[in-house]
Amino acid sequence: MDVNYLPVLRIRQYPDSILYQRTPILCFTKGEAYADIADILSKTLLLAKGITLSANQCGLPIRCFALRDKLIRKVFFNPEIIEMHGTIEHVEKCLSYPKHSVIKSRHKEIFLKAEDPYGVEFGMELSGKASIYAQHSIDHLLGKDLRK
Repeated sequence: MDVNYLPVLRIRQYPDSILYQRTPILCFTKGEAYADIADILSKTLLLAKGITLSANQCGLPIRCFALRDKLIRKVFFNPEIIEMHGTIEHVEKCLSYPKHSVIKSRHKEIFLKAEDPYGVEFGMELSGKASIYAQHSIDHLLGKDLRK
């Protein structure tokens, strides 16, 4: 797919109030798709050279995030962590808090339930950095202050 026609979203930075707002669960209606939002979020993430990007970081009050690492390139709508295993201390940086880094305790492995851009539910096991940054993005979607 040619993504050159897609716009790039502006990444919101602290202290933008949308970063502290809990995003609503997206209710898919019959025939409705969010493929364009998924593509735009993915393109913005690619150009920002990040690992994950939540929709609210771009001013969109939608519960979804894009993940891009060496093995996975996917957008998760309505993500929910179902299982968690192990913990690890990790120094996190964030595109919305470019001058801050913080040590966070995260789960080494998680199992996520989410929906694709067409509302089809799926599950995915994530480990390592993918797990850590998925948890980071879900914190954004829940309106948590990631500087703490």
